[in-house]
Amino acid sequence: MLHSATYIFYRHTFFTSPTTNHQHSTMKIVQLAITAVHALRSALDGQHSNAPGAEAISMPSGRPTPTGSSSPPPPTRKPTTSNASPPTKRKREYNPNRLDILDFTPHLGGDEPHTVLPDHVVHQRVDMVANYTNGLRTFACYNGDESIRYAHSIGLYTVAGAWIDTRAEKAEKEMDCITSLAKEGVVNLASIGSEALTWGGLTAEQIAAYIELFRTEAPDVPVTTAVKYEAMTDEWNQKIIVPAVDLLYINFYSYWSGFHIDQALLVNQYEFEEMKKIADGKDVWISETGWPSEGTCWNGMAEPSEVNQERFLREVMNWTRSEGIVLSWFDAFEQPWKNGNEYCSVASHWGMFKSNGDIKPGPARVFEHFND
Repeated sequence: MLHSATYIFYRHTFFTSPTTNHQHSTMKIVQLAITAVHALRSALDGQHSNAPGAEAISMPSGRPTPTGSSSPPPPTRKPTTSNASPPTKRKREYNPNRLDILDFTPHLGGDEPHTVLPDHVVHQRVDMVANYTNGLRTFACYNGDESIRYAHSIGLYTVAGAWIDTRAEKAEKEMDCITSLAKEGVVNLASIGSEALTWGGLTAEQIAAYIELFRTEAPDVPVTTAVKYEAMTDEWNQKIIVPAVDLLYINFYSYWSGFHIDQALLVNQYEFEEMKKIADGKDVWISETGWPSEGTCWNGMAEPSEVNQERFLREVMNWTRSEGIVLSWFDAFEQPWKNGNEYCSVASHWGMFKSNGDIKPGPARVFEHFND
C-alpha cells in the first residue's frame, strides 16, 4: 500500500478564517443543488438507456458478478522486463507557487493527434510547462512514456497513465507499456484507466483486476485509477475501487454539473469532502478539475470564458494549497482537434496553454500573483 501519499509534496502552512453561518447556509444550498443535479442526471440516464443505439455505450452491469461485458478481466501474463536505465534525475524542490500536477498531452495544434511524437519534440513540450508545475500526468502510455521519462529526468513528480477500455488487445499493450515504464524507475504513481467506469465501458471489477495485475508486476509503485466523482457516489463502485487503489484519484467538474462560477469552488469542496468520507482513511487527490476558456453556449449556469477560467484556477489553487490537497489541473495545451466533441464545443478550450504553446493571459496572471 502507499506509504503516506502526501510525503511527495512539501507544503507551507496557511491560516484560514473560521467558517461563518453564512458559509454554512451557502454550503447547504449547494448541497441541495448538487443532489438535484444528480437526480436529474439519473433520470436523463434512464431516458438515454432507452434511446436507439444506447446499448452500445451503456456500462456493463451484472452485480455482484459482472456479466455480458465485452471485455473480461485481464488475463494473467508473463511479467514484462525492461533493460532501459532511468535518466539521471536532477534535484528539484517542491514549489508551492506552482501546480502540484498538470494533466498533459504533448500535442499542439499542428500535430496529428494521438500520434507518437519524436523524443526531442516531447522534451520541448514538457519544458514549455515545467515552470508552472511540480508534476506531470499522462493519460495513455503508448504516446506518453517519453513525457514521463523526461519529466522524471528534470525532477518532476510523475503520474503515468494507461488507457484501458473494452478493447482488450489495446489495453494489454497499455499494461505492458506502463509496467515496463514502472520498472525503469521513472513512475511515482500509476493511474490505470481514466474515467474507464464512465466512458471506457469497464466494470469496477475489471478495473480492479487491471490494477492488481500492475501491482503484481510493479509492487513498489503506488497505483490508482482516475474516476469521475459521480461514478464514485455509487456504493458498489466504492466497495470495489476503494480497496483496490492506494489513493482515490477523483475528477471534479462543477462546470459539467452546470453551476455558476460563484458556486463552482463550493461544489468542488463539498464533493471532495464526500469522497473523504468513503476513502477508508486513504488520501484523496484531485485527478482533474478545470474550466473552459471558450465555448458556444452555457452549460446550465456555467459560462465558458477566459475570465471564469482564470478565476477558477486561482480559487482552486488557493483552496488546495491551504488544505494540503494534491491538485492535478486539466489541461495543459488546447486541443483544437477535439472541437465539437463536447457540448457547447468546449472540448478544445480547457488548456492552460494555447494550441501554439503560449500560456493564456488568465493563467499567466494567476501564476504572477502567486509568485509576487
